[in-house]
Amino acid sequence: MVWREKAKQITWLVFDIDGVFTDGKLYFSPDGDFMKAFYVQDGLGIELARKSGLKIAILTARASDIVLRRAMDLKVDELIQGAKNKGEAIENLAEKVGVSLTEMAYMGDDLIDLPAIRRAGISASPSDGVAEVRERVDWVADYPGGHGAIRQWVEEVLKAQGKWDEAVSFYSTL
Repeated sequence: MVWREKAKQITWLVFDIDGVFTDGKLYFSPDGDFMKAFYVQDGLGIELARKSGLKIAILTARASDIVLRRAMDLKVDELIQGAKNKGEAIENLAEKVGVSLTEMAYMGDDLIDLPAIRRAGISASPSDGVAEVRERVDWVADYPGGHGAIRQWVEEVLKAQGKWDEAVSFYSTL
């Protein structure tokens, strides 16, 4: 697979939030409080990526304190909220951190993600991404957004880089 060769160059994993980190549902309480749910296995995937030397960014069109809190919990390197033009946003991120776009992997699920998908070195989608996204990415997860797609993508990238066994070795020694 061509994407596995490209994955060897990846230094940054960039993720959308709604539909990737979450199942895409927006929860509102009767009082108007806004909530999102995150999948714990995806969180461990982010931790494994970070411990393997990859940098993590979240790039989302929405802005919320919930995303800020999750980004802080996961110790992501860059959080970009309110990005309506994700193509421009990923270009600006690459310039800011001093890497080529070929070093960035992007996972998104909807039409708004297509400009970032086109610019990233490699791209991925959860299994429930819209057809236009699934048709254009390098890799499609077996799992939907908010239910393990991130974890599977991290595992595949780390395996392509030859880092997976070392990343999980801590857990097999317990």
